[in-house]
Amino acid sequence: MKVAFAASDETVRLVTAEGFQVLSRDGAADHSVVLTEVDPREPHALGGRAAVLLEIPAELLSPFGGAETNENGERTFEVPVSFVDAFPIIATRAGTPAPRARPRKRRSLPEAVLVILPSLALILVIAAMYLLVGGDGEAPDEAPRAPDEAPRAQTAPARGSQPSASGSAPAAEAQRRRRLVSRSRAAGSPTDGHLVGGVAVPREGRHFFTWSIPRARSPNPQFRRYGTYAVVQRVLRVVAGYRRAHPNAARVGIADLSLPRGGEFGTQYGGTGHVAHRNGTEVDILYPRRDRKEQAPVRPAQIDRSLTQDLLERFLDAGAVQVKVDGRLGLRAPPQKIEEAPFHEEHMHVRFPAR
Repeated sequence: MKVAFAASDETVRLVTAEGFQVLSRDGAADHSVVLTEVDPREPHALGGRAAVLLEIPAELLSPFGGAETNENGERTFEVPVSFVDAFPIIATRAGTPAPRARPRKRRSLPEAVLVILPSLALILVIAAMYLLVGGDGEAPDEAPRAPDEAPRAQTAPARGSQPSASGSAPAAEAQRRRRLVSRSRAAGSPTDGHLVGGVAVPREGRHFFTWSIPRARSPNPQFRRYGTYAVVQRVLRVVAGYRRAHPNAARVGIADLSLPRGGEFGTQYGGTGHVAHRNGTEVDILYPRRDRKEQAPVRPAQIDRSLTQDLLERFLDAGAVQVKVDGRLGLRAPPQKIEEAPFHEEHMHVRFPAR
């Protein structure tokens, strides 16, 4: 469901320039805003209202009302600012009145160019914003390329031809990675922290799929799968290595990481919520199933313990500092690295260091 947050022009400008967190900068955690449902197929539905367009799962909005409708028949939801702040912006729209219909006249070429150029610039700005924040289930903000996606083969230069700028592409990729690493970090602890410059695990890849435990289906909504750049890279490397070692096994199921900016990940986001998962260093991984189905197991007899043990060891080899598991599975690891915990019947909880 896409909803529009009705706001003043000044708020839209602040949101565009500084990010959605400006709406809660005054620290009033109990301050509420009203979200209005908008059909994304009807872009004119916003009329002249200023708005911030978000994408929030319908089941997360249901506790906040929805029974009242406005004069246009749209449902409204009154939610805390702290709740809305967890979701990335898809687009913004300034509150300018709709233009009146006027007879179309033929324009000269220079006049037409002057009219078209501002429109093209606006489209490019909106597209850039969309790429920066990502949409549910789409490519995340500066998401790292999954290591399981092999780069295309390089074509050898013809004999006698002059080489192009040596190493320009690898150098640009290395610079991009350094930028991602420098801006992406875990602040505080997994149980009392937040995430800075997080990136999202892609919705699926050749060696993995994402799974929503509260919804019991794939894919997992994007807002639930943000982590630090380093943690996302480690997770994708582990699942790629696991699948290379077990080519006949099903893809690995990746469930929750953290919210886009980390912080509390409680029951208001669906299911039983998480005590931790607050700073982008933890990930829930589904136990591999014996029947190779790409979904969460519901009882121990469905779990392939041999593949689960191998996957656990691979995460420890990749630097995981703790893994929480269901004690009934009999998984083995150094005592200081493994913990038997309740509510882990379908997944292992993997924690990486902040650095």
